[in-house]
Amino acid sequence: MTPPLTPATPQTPPLVSREAKQFERNSAKKRVLDAFLAGHDWLVVAASNAVPVTTARRVAAKGSIEQQPRGGVRTACIKMTVEVMSKLEEYLDEQADMTMAVMKDRLLSDLLVDNMALRF
Repeated sequence: MTPPLTPATPQTPPLVSREAKQFERNSAKKRVLDAFLAGHDWLVVAASNAVPVTTARRVAAKGSIEQQPRGGVRTACIKMTVEVMSKLEEYLDEQADMTMAVMKDRLLSDLLVDNMALRF
């Protein structure tokens, strides 16, 4: 006689921490990079390690698995520093009809501002 069948309780997998997932992703990227540097077929390694092709290409092109910094203010987003703004106000207080070209020249001479940074 066989024992009666009981419904099996579903088993949930244990939760994996964010750090563990990140470690596994970085390890997979490292394997892709190692295969690329060794001259092996790194796309096959990427596919077998579930690394997206775009990520594998980026890792191979950069030669590194380091990620770019996230957040913060890029220097391209900063339009004008407080020092430059106050200088411009000072120039306009001195001479209200000063042209942009003259202000640009004065900023270049007074503050040693990079010529490429000044775009009016």
